[in-house]
Amino acid sequence: MTKNDWLRWPSREALGREGISRNRRRLAWATRLLVLGMLLWGAVSSEPPRGWDSALAVGGVLCAALLAWAFYRTTFQHRLWPSVALLLLLQGLAVAGQAADFRVPALVLWCGCAITALERMPLSAALPMSVAALGSYAVVDDGPLLTTTVTSIGLALAGYVLRLDAEARGNAQRLLAQ
Repeated sequence: MTKNDWLRWPSREALGREGISRNRRRLAWATRLLVLGMLLWGAVSSEPPRGWDSALAVGGVLCAALLAWAFYRTTFQHRLWPSVALLLLLQGLAVAGQAADFRVPALVLWCGCAITALERMPLSAALPMSVAALGSYAVVDDGPLLTTTVTSIGLALAGYVLRLDAEARGNAQRLLAQ
C-alpha cells in the first residue's frame, strides 16, 4: 500500500447509488431493516422496559438511525471531521446502551461502526475508529476470547471487502462514463 491509499477516500461513485442493481438495493434495504429490527428487538426483548425506559430505548434506536444517515451523507461529501464526530457519537450511544443494559443494540452499533468506517472512510481514519469499536465490543463480549478475536477479525475483513467491492463498482462506473 502506498501513502496515498491510506489517505484516499473511496470515490463518490463507490459511495453513491449509481450502478447498483435493483436487487442489490433491495438487499441493502432489507439488511438495514433487519439491523433496525435487531436494534429494536434487542432493546426490548430480554426484560421489556417499562414507561420511560421503553421511550428511551426507541428514542436511542431512532437517534442511532439518524446518526447513521448523517454519517452516510458526510462520508459521501468526503468530510472527515464530521464523519469522525458522528462515528464517535454512535459509539457513545453504544456505550450508553451497554450501561443501560441494552446489550444487543450496543453490540450491533459497535460492529456496524467498525464495518462502515472501513467501508466509507480513508483508511488512516477508519482503522483507529474500527479498532475502538471492535475493542469496545471485545471488552463487553462475554464469549471465549478466541471467538471474540475471530469475530472481530471477520468484521474488519467484511468492512474492507465491502470497501473493495464499492471501489470496483465505482471504477466500473467511471469506465462506463468514459
